Amino acid sequence: SAAEGSFLFKVNGENRWYLYWDYNDIHQFGVMETTNLDSGEWTSLGINKNMPSDNVRHGGSTPVTQKELEAILSKWNPNGEKLKISEVSALAESELTVTESKQLSELNLPKTVAVTLSNGMQATADITWESSDYQSGVNGSYTLTGKLSLSEAEKAKIPSANGGTVTVNDNNKTVSMTCVVRLTAVNKDALNKAIEEAKKLTESDYTAESWQPFAAALKKAEEISSNAGATAEQVTNALAELNNAFAGLTQITPPTPVIPVTPSKPAQLPFNPNAGSNMSKFPFTDVPSDSWYYSSVKAAWENGLINGTSPTTFRPDNTLTVAEAIKLAAALHQLESEGKVTLRNGQVNWYDTYVAYAVQEDIIEAKYQRYTVSQMNAPATRREFVHILHGALDEYDAINSIGENAIPDVKTGDTYAAEIYDFYRAGILTGSNAQGTFHPESSIKRSEVAAILIRMYDESMRLEKTL
Repeated sequence: SAAEGSFLFKVNGENRWYLYWDYNDIHQFGVMETTNLDSGEWTSLGINKNMPSDNVRHGGSTPVTQKELEAILSKWNPNGEKLKISEVSALAESELTVTESKQLSELNLPKTVAVTLSNGMQATADITWESSDYQSGVNGSYTLTGKLSLSEAEKAKIPSANGGTVTVNDNNKTVSMTCVVRLTAVNKDALNKAIEEAKKLTESDYTAESWQPFAAALKKAEEISSNAGATAEQVTNALAELNNAFAGLTQITPPTPVIPVTPSKPAQLPFNPNAGSNMSKFPFTDVPSDSWYYSSVKAAWENGLINGTSPTTFRPDNTLTVAEAIKLAAALHQLESEGKVTLRNGQVNWYDTYVAYAVQEDIIEAKYQRYTVSQMNAPATRREFVHILHGALDEYDAINSIGENAIPDVKTGDTYAAEIYDFYRAGILTGSNAQGTFHPESSIKRSEVAAILIRMYDESMRLEKTL
């Protein structure tokens, strides 16, 4: 049959072409398709398939009106195609709930959203979030607005109808979502108790150098305590800093030194600034006389190996930090080698002088000098505590028969296994049960630290154990 009026057009954004022609005798369109215009190979789609609108014109030369031309040019500029975001897909979530204090930049908000451009193409827009009223740490409901923009890489994916440049007006659309701040209550009992004990101290009793960081730590702790939006991490860090500052206090007039357990180890200027004063009055009200650690804590305190977290509290269940472990190792080494402890807190970080001394004396490795504040304030594992303390003394005479791999959870090839086995064989450690289980990755309590220190310091306190 005869045909006329063939016309060809390309699908925008795709390498796909359609050819239409009119069957004269049946007055219907034939349709063919190709994805390679140069090949000359077409696939017939049949008759009246994928039809354009009813008012499409066809023929050799197809005129358009001025109004139609202006409409075309409004969407396609032959000197550079200008597009805009016409539609924005809905966000997966319209509301975000947060339970701890976070800045706007810390919220887990959508970073991108699918959009449709004015030429019908799909794209991915980046979202920049802002809010005029959002307050971190304050319960409430806040409206967040996200400005949309297309990255240069995304714009490069958009084909131009004439092969020219493409610009996208990407500021005409926004998205929004609701952020509900519903803070979870953080337990501040331990912090508040430490603040209460700290306020009982008198500035005139201590040196200015040691009181200044203590006062700063106390002020920060009070701020965190009064902040309803404080996170659990902030409370933990404030408590650790206050305890560390308390441990670093130095009395102006040192008390009379205690008569040591071993005469060759005088406890002058020991860890405990109160050693030797009122020895008959054991000060810690939270160390019951019937507890397993009472005698260890009492002996360690009497010999200046430990102090409390306040004048009357020891906090036996509190954990020890890496920095505190290094301080103990450095001071015990100096006490053993020089007969007294002269180390004092550092100017920048309180633990700097102890770390420097411990590295210099080969107690610990130089890597500890590169530790961040967070790493130093982190709880020490039992494995790392033994490693740090092991270097404080030169020798550990074996009194126990502990075979290789006899400790259930410490094999001879494990990290720091040699030092752990040294402590077992010397009677400094015996394990947490009859089998001698060590729990190397658990944190270590202050009560356990006191027992280890007094056994290191006084060999008569060491225990027999066979595994």
